[in-house]
Amino acid sequence: MGSLDLVIFVLVMIAVPLIFIAGIVLLIVNARSRSGGRTAQMQAVTNQMRWTFTQQIPFTSIPNASCFHLFTQGNWVRVLNVMSGQVEGAQVIVFDITFDSKYVHRTKPREQTVALFLSNQLSLPAFMLCPFNWKHKLGSVFSNSVNFPSHPAFSSQYLLTGNDAPNIQRIFNDSLLSYCESNPGLSIEAGGEQIFIYREESLVAPQNLPWFVNESLRVFKSFAPSGVQG
Repeated sequence: MGSLDLVIFVLVMIAVPLIFIAGIVLLIVNARSRSGGRTAQMQAVTNQMRWTFTQQIPFTSIPNASCFHLFTQGNWVRVLNVMSGQVEGAQVIVFDITFDSKYVHRTKPREQTVALFLSNQLSLPAFMLCPFNWKHKLGSVFSNSVNFPSHPAFSSQYLLTGNDAPNIQRIFNDSLLSYCESNPGLSIEAGGEQIFIYREESLVAPQNLPWFVNESLRVFKSFAPSGVQG
């Protein structure tokens, strides 16, 4: 190898890792820039709604978080852009959650927007509703599913699981089942005084947050007793 070839080889060996590092830095900067823009937009919407806004909270500050699949399906769980207020007597917290999947290698974290409703007049059996996936047939969770023969479309679109099937079947009335059928992709987790409503890996655009709150409120009211207060 000539001296010129050697110089070129050395320069290439130095440049390749530098380019790789620069690419990672650029991705981080762009991600932070996008995150910062979303944070500002969500804070502006929060102000318009006259709610309160917090940029980030520990997920463990959410009551009973460790009991819900939403907070246990990944690593590095972060709860961001937290909006909180009162709607028709219920406490409502809307937030973005990001996490790295425990089981699948991904180049970016999973992100989704969640609406949490809390009311001390709720007393719900623990259940989880999510869009049906063929992978569910491979796991033990499928054996715990709750079905509705009168609504085959619901059972083909969703997996509903929980240990208290009679009470779960009681609260999923015809109106709620029909709503879920006509709004595919919903995920709902509940237990006791809490209901989480979201769509997997779906961030709600800031300008659509009031609509998201109203739609989530409709789901919440399907489970809440008449005149429920937070």
